[in-house]
Amino acid sequence: WMIHDNPPGKDYYNWTARCLSAGSPYNPYKIEWDPNHPEDCSYNEVNLCRLGDLSRHGTLDIAGRKLDGPRISRKLFTDPLLPLSGVHSILGKSLVIYDDHGPQARGERLACT
Repeated sequence: WMIHDNPPGKDYYNWTARCLSAGSPYNPYKIEWDPNHPEDCSYNEVNLCRLGDLSRHGTLDIAGRKLDGPRISRKLFTDPLLPLSGVHSILGKSLVIYDDHGPQARGERLACT
């Protein structure tokens, strides 16, 4: 799950190109990262994370049923690195949720908002 540069467009309905309008992960400080080793960004290595990479807070579990949502999917955290005002504000950006185990034809982006 990551904050991306652009607000989502209508492609969140698109099965094969979902949420591509969201653009790239938010990285205003141009952190160098290795796409072959995305696991480098973690709770213990936040200096290796792009600013928008929320995997530094752990994985995001999504409930399969609405009834299970509050127990499984609810997360609450404060991130002082993601400001709501100023030059690096995340307002007007998008949140993209990734699915590492989804159908290959759909791509890795599950949803965006």
